[in-house]
Parts: sequence; C-alpha cells; structure tokens
Amino acid sequence: MNVKLDKNHTKKSIYGILIIVVMIMAIYATSILSHFNSVQAVAVPAKSVINDNFPSSYKGYIDSLKKAHPSWTIKAFHTNLDWNTALNAESSGTYSRVQDSAFPDAWKRLESKKSADYNAGGFVLASKAAVAYTMDPRNFLNDQSIFQFRVVTENFDQDTQEAVNEAMVNTPMKDKSYAKTITDVGKSRGVSPLFLISRIRQETGCDIINNKSINGEHPSYKGYYNFFNIGAYDDASNSVKYGLALAKSKGWNSHDKAIAGGIDWLKENYLKYGQNTVYFQKFDVANPYGNALTILSWQYMSNISAPQSEAQIAYNGLVRSKTLDKKYTFYIPVYENMPAYAAPYPGQSVQQYQDDNTRMKVKDSVAPDVLHVRSGPGTGYGIVYKLVPGEQFTRIKKNLYDVWDIIRLDNGSTGYVHRDYIEECRRVTSLSLKEKEITMKLNATHKLEYTIGPEDAYNKEVEWQTSNENIVSVSNGELVAKGGGEATITIKSKDTGMTDTCKVTVIVDVEGITLPKTEYKMMKDKTYTITPTILPANATNKEYSITSDNNGIVKVEGKSIKAVSTGSTTIKFTTEDQGKTITANVTVVEVNKEDALAPDKEVFSVDEEKEQVSKIEPETKLADIKEKISYNKELYNMVIKDLNGNVLEDDSVVGTGTTINLVTKDTQDELQTYTVIIYGDTSGDGKISPSDYVKVRNSLLNINVLQNEFEIAGDANKDGKISPSDFVKIKNEILGNKTIVQ
Repeated sequence: MNVKLDKNHTKKSIYGILIIVVMIMAIYATSILSHFNSVQAVAVPAKSVINDNFPSSYKGYIDSLKKAHPSWTIKAFHTNLDWNTALNAESSGTYSRVQDSAFPDAWKRLESKKSADYNAGGFVLASKAAVAYTMDPRNFLNDQSIFQFRVVTENFDQDTQEAVNEAMVNTPMKDKSYAKTITDVGKSRGVSPLFLISRIRQETGCDIINNKSINGEHPSYKGYYNFFNIGAYDDASNSVKYGLALAKSKGWNSHDKAIAGGIDWLKENYLKYGQNTVYFQKFDVANPYGNALTILSWQYMSNISAPQSEAQIAYNGLVRSKTLDKKYTFYIPVYENMPAYAAPYPGQSVQQYQDDNTRMKVKDSVAPDVLHVRSGPGTGYGIVYKLVPGEQFTRIKKNLYDVWDIIRLDNGSTGYVHRDYIEECRRVTSLSLKEKEITMKLNATHKLEYTIGPEDAYNKEVEWQTSNENIVSVSNGELVAKGGGEATITIKSKDTGMTDTCKVTVIVDVEGITLPKTEYKMMKDKTYTITPTILPANATNKEYSITSDNNGIVKVEGKSIKAVSTGSTTIKFTTEDQGKTITANVTVVEVNKEDALAPDKEVFSVDEEKEQVSKIEPETKLADIKEKISYNKELYNMVIKDLNGNVLEDDSVVGTGTTINLVTKDTQDELQTYTVIIYGDTSGDGKISPSDYVKVRNSLLNINVLQNEFEIAGDANKDGKISPSDFVKIKNEILGNKTIVQ
C-alpha cells in the first residue's frame, strides 16, 4: 500500500523552509511515499533528453538486450541531474525505505534507529549504499528487471489479456473478469495494463478475499474499492480506512470505477509530468516534457525495492503468456558524473563481476609464450591451466573493479586470468551474398554463394531464412523453387547478427488456355468480353491476345470483341507466354425489334442508348415487372440477374444493378441487356435504407466514390450529379417522407 500526498501541495511546498509530513504504511503495505524532513530543494534541471547515446558503462548491457530482444526499443534518458546530487537527495529524510524483515543491516540506516521516523509500519530507512544500488540503472539491465524502465504510456496495445491474467498467478484475482477489465480500461486510457496489474499486486497482493481495500467488506465503507491504495496514509491501523474514504468521495463503488479512477489519478499526478515508468515514480528524476515544477520530491512510493518487484510481476506475466518479445519501449536513466562502475550490492566487497559471454583469446604478445589460468583473482592463487598465444576461450564474468576475469575453457574448466594478456576474438564485420536478385523456373534449384569477413573471424557460421516457404525453400544456401511469386532469402551471421538478402522470383510457365465454350452468338453493333482461363492458375504471365479471321464481321478492340456485321467467323486467343492457343466460332446476328427486349415504356422509363431501365419503385419484386417486358419467346429466354450475376427468382426484389438479359435458346448467349436504376438505392438491394444514406455521404466526402449505375442511383434529384440535396432526399425518404420520384 502506498501513502499519497496532494500533488499541488507537494510541488509548491518543496520550496519552503521546512516541511514535515508524517505518513506511515498499513500492515499490508509494500511501499511508502516519502515525506519531507528538512530537505533542501534542488533546482529543476533542463528538459530531459531521450536518444540512443548511452555511456560506455551501459553499452555492454544495452547491446546484449537489443540482440536478445530485437523488437524492444531501448532509449537513453538523460536526466541532466548530477548522480551524487540525486543520490544524496534520495538518501536523506524519509524518502527511501526497505522492509525491515526482508533485508540485512547493510541495507538499513542504522544510525537513525532511535529516530521516531526510523520505522514506519515495518519499513525502515534505507542506507545510502542500498539507495545507490537500487537507483543505479546498470544493476537492472537484464530481461526481468528492465521492466521497471518500461514506458507505460507507449505500446500499451502490446499487452494481452492473457499476460495480465498470468501476472495474477497464485492470487484470488486470476482467471476471473479482472484481467479483461484491467486490459480494456487500461488500453482505453492509454496506459499499459501490465503496469496496472503489477501496481495492484504490489499494493494489495490481489487478495480480493482478505484485503479490505479491494474486497468491499470494510465495515465503514462497504461496497467501495481502492485497487491502487490511493490516499491510504496516516498510520498502520487506519491507512486502509483513509484510502477507502477517498474511494467513497470519488464514487468508486465498483471494480471498473475504482480501476478507471485510479488510472486517471495516476495520469493526472504522475504520467503527465513524464513519470511514466515505475522507476520514475520511485525516483523523481524525470522532466521529459519540461513541465516539472520541482524534482527529487514527488514519488509514488518510498520502498526502494518496489520498482524491481513490480518489474518481476510484469516479467512473469509476459513469460507465462509467451509475449516477452512484443514491442515495448524502455527509458534507461542516465545521470551526469556517474561512477565508472555500477554501485555494488550493499555489504558486498569491491570485487564485483558482470555476467559476460565474450569469446576471447590470448594475446600474441604474451611472454614467455604462456598465460596462467589461476584458481583465484591474483598471482597468489594456484595455476590450474596454461594457455598459449592465440588460444581461445570464453570469458563468463568480467570484473568491474579489478583486472582478474573469470573464463571457461572449451573443456569446461574455469579459472581466473589477468585482463592485460587477453583480447576479444575478431568478430564478423562483413557479410554479402554474391547475387542480390535472381529468377528461377518452377522446381529448379540454385546455390547461393556468399563472402564473410574478416578471414580470421571466430564464428563464421550463418543461418538462412526464406520469407515464403511456399515459393522458395532454402537449406544451407541451396534454393528450391516451389511456387510462383517472389520471396526474399536472408543470410544472417550467428556471431553478430549481420544480414544480407537476395530477391528470388519464381516463374511458372503457361501450360494451356481454355474458353467457357467454343461457339458464340452475338448481336450486331454490340461489344462483348470473352475471358479465357490460363493454366495453371499460378502461371506467372497470364497475358493473352485476341485476333479475328474477319474484321468485317468481328473486330477486336483490346480484350473486347465488337460485332460489326452479320455473319460467322473465327477468333483466336493466344498466350503471351509459351504461345498456347484456342479458337472459337462467332456468329453475329441482327435481332428484329419485334424479337428484342421491349420494356413497356408506359410503365418503365427506358434509355435505349445507355440500355437502362428506371421508374421502378423500391422493394418491387421480379414477378411484378416480368410480364411487362416483351420479347420473342420462341427464339429467346429472358434471364434477370442481380448485381453479382446470380439468376433471380420471381419473389426476389429488383435493385439497382439488376440486369434484364435477352438470351439465345440455342447457344445461351446474352444478346441484349438492360440495367435497372432505382434512385436512392445505391447498395443494389432494392431498398432505400440508412446504408444508402451513408454511401452517398461517403461519396460526397470522396470516400468510396459511387460509380456507374450506383452513381446514377445516388443522384436522387436527377440533376446529373451527386450533391448534398441528394443526401437530404435520401434521408427524408428513410424517415417516411416520400421525396424521391422514380
């Protein structure tokens, strides 16, 4: 549970001469907001700078994390604060505490033990060494601890409900509705749900059974909840009561309201000032927006282990949900005048090691041609192995304060060597494929060659990857073309991750061409389109040409055929690839007016030039208009189709885009076609509804502009264009005011 201060009071009062605010944790508490005790104000530094420029003492950790998690974005957050100034401020007064029962004396400020401020609900003042250790970011640049530096207002959409649920493992809140509530509310407010559950668990243990802050059973505040323990201060016995009093004042009488209200409070009091990581909420050193009124004064908790604890909760949720490698953003604090090495663990000797996994070798200049591997860090220790110049091994731990590193030999033995006599093995610095782009035939094979340097690089192993296994596979650089299309082959150095790529295009030859049929009947002066099928379906080049044996009967116009005059001829389709051909016989006929489709002009409005039929009322069924169109039933059939080409039944509704077709009985060719227009029906369903209203509005806004018969149908007032007046007419028609004349 965290004790809270009024934001405005704190920001202004820090400039006062003395501020004494007494706040103590409740029995369930895990962290305490520090109060002020003769703290000297620190001038607000310049606006924090965020970039990729890490100090050298950070780079090894950062490079390792980036290599292990390439999807993560890790930025240097330059606080513009002096390290010692920040450390002294956080080590003074009651800013920083540790749980008395959980840490040895080296973590505690024992000289203040007799002070009334020393113990607050089981949390005691932290030693300067403990503050330095937890405040130094370099001590926490690993997979788990780095989540205290996660920016909770960025990439929050990467948090899954499963991860939130798994962060509640072994608590009564797991596998209930809380994960969905926290995820939905957090994302709607732009805050990481995983950060929220980490804070809730840190504060309450997610104990909805026993913790009165969140079980709604407090005798004085039944039905109220405070998941973040906001306002829970004063003393150990009443802290929950004070937090619930605040909850009641804010109307937090449901889980949703309490969680949403807590998020809003965090945003207003911390996130908007740039305290957007757990670390920054403990150590007030951030000023990314340039709006901080004070610095080193406003912190959510005084428990120096809380950031690490919350980071562990988040990490566990991600690991258990298998979402650790999603896109997350981290701001790693950097101070001015930092020590060359990370602050040591409290009570630990100066001898401290950093985990390492660097391939090393004995320098060629070692004399007298041998390097002793010793059992301990110094020449006084026994020799366990002897290495010759150029011999390789792995450094597993790098000494941060001395010159004796721990190494592991290839035979598994470990020992200590003096750093002056070893150096890193040369790593891969160049990798290049000899071919950057190639074309292959289906089922063909090809071997890709590459160069890698330098010649004496330690690890020259590479791995291969294809962007599409269905197009081309790769194994040790050997390609197999499996399907038509394009794929990218990537070669990657196992040592440094350096890559190069080759674009592969697989061509599938045409094997044949077919037509729906080989006999066609066409109406004079009309244009038709016959589309052949190119085989196989995945052929790379499906282009084809059309020729006519008699241009006086049938004239080819691109991919269309125009029936010029009556008679018969042959047309040929030829593929561009492989020259595959197929022919069809075409007979051009002239339909007498007595035989042709003749919509009743007393009933319909007919545009013969555009072959369009209108004056049909919305929701008219096919049967109501079918008998009002004449044609020679001995020679032809009349087939009426919807806008998708499906034949309509008599009880079907006719809509914009419906076609009325004259079809030959012998060859089933469509000779004459009329298209139906129903003004106001822009969707083709034969009705005037809100969807038509939306389509006309979008067309006016140049979003999905209506075209062809639908553009005509959208012109409700028939003035030749779609305008706001059409929009209004359709709206009134929907409301029951008949304003559209068909």
